[in-house]
Amino acid sequence: RSIRSNGFMFPLILFEFEGKKCVINGVKRYLVAKALKSETVNGVVINGKVEDINNYIINNMLTNNDNGLVLAYAYDVLMKRFNLKEKDIREMTKLSHGQINNTLRLLNLSKEVKKLVVNGKLSYAKARLLVVLSSEDQLRYANKFISLNLSVRECEKLVRGEEVTNTYESEKDKLIIYASKEKQEKIISLLSKEGLL
Repeated sequence: RSIRSNGFMFPLILFEFEGKKCVINGVKRYLVAKALKSETVNGVVINGKVEDINNYIINNMLTNNDNGLVLAYAYDVLMKRFNLKEKDIREMTKLSHGQINNTLRLLNLSKEVKKLVVNGKLSYAKARLLVVLSSEDQLRYANKFISLNLSVRECEKLVRGEEVTNTYESEKDKLIIYASKEKQEKIISLLSKEGLL
């Protein structure tokens, strides 16, 4: 609403790479402007070495506390498009091999589960548990995690097939967790329509 009525407060920060202008700060504002079908946006093109720009992008993402999926996508772009190695990203971020590798694995999530991560409904820690599952199971377990409001430890147990000792809030939660996939979707849809979820 703010951008629609007032426009941008700050210009986008752009960097020219291989003849194209890339947004390195203000991607969310750019996407909002695109969704509003804005013809133009204000931007500032900065000069610098690719290495300096990469450092800027990573530090900006880490200080903005972007969700794991955004970080995974950015690491992937840096590795594929800018030919960085995982070691380079480790040096820039001061993160371990395991942290970067686990973040990159989020790219293996199904489209539906990625939406839940981006919307903040599913945390990085819980989403990470799902990457080893099939697309169908990822969504089924993600919905269970959310509907039952499970802790990460309880989610781990559920994925391993162990009994979860979570105290179910009501009978509706029991219906969802024990239902088949088809029934589960119908139950969730019905409960959502009734305003119970």
